[in-house]
Amino acid sequence: MENESSPSVRGPGAEARLRWQIALELVGARVKLERERKQWSARELARRTGLSQPVISRLESATGEAKLTSVLLVAEALGISPSVLIDDLPGHPQ
Repeated sequence: MENESSPSVRGPGAEARLRWQIALELVGARVKLERERKQWSARELARRTGLSQPVISRLESATGEAKLTSVLLVAEALGISPSVLIDDLPGHPQ
């Protein structure tokens, strides 16, 4: 008997959605880690990127869609390569 968490019950796109959510959470955690290494508040990172503080908070908490442009702006403000934030994500080619 299959349970609700089995892929066949959730549908064919469920696994891809799960990988995407995990990727968003990893990117957000990496952004927060790099921001904290610089001892910056989310407000300071927002100021340096030109993004709003709520956008930074949503990115770090993976509660919204992450736009590539936002990730690039954050990486630039932090002085790191975007690859620091996106390498080794689920489904990312090695």
